[in-house]
Amino acid sequence: MSRGTGLHYLAEVLSAHYGRPYTRLWMNWYRDNKDGTGWHADRPANRLDETVIPVLSLGAARRFLIRPAGGGQSKAIVAHSGDLIVMGGRCQKDYVHSVPKQKQAAGERLSLNFSTRVADA
Repeated sequence: MSRGTGLHYLAEVLSAHYGRPYTRLWMNWYRDNKDGTGWHADRPANRLDETVIPVLSLGAARRFLIRPAGGGQSKAIVAHSGDLIVMGGRCQKDYVHSVPKQKQAAGERLSLNFSTRVADA
């Protein structure tokens, strides 16, 4: 493995650890507590029977919710700066997730989401 820098290095380390080529990266920037995402599964990963999507959280702590795709009780995870949330196996097929807007003040947060090309998986 070459020793890249920055985001390339992170992708290389995650690829080696999870045994899959992380060739795609997308970022979500939450400016404050008024930004959030609705319930969703990540595309195109949700077309695969199984996948592993690591998400690195940087900045302010925020709640990350996950629940069955058909609805039901959600589970809350508080993602702090530097935390890695890994959605693996059938998570993208059977569950949806969100980062809800919130009433309490929150600072900026960036999430770095690593994925493989669907053809690579």
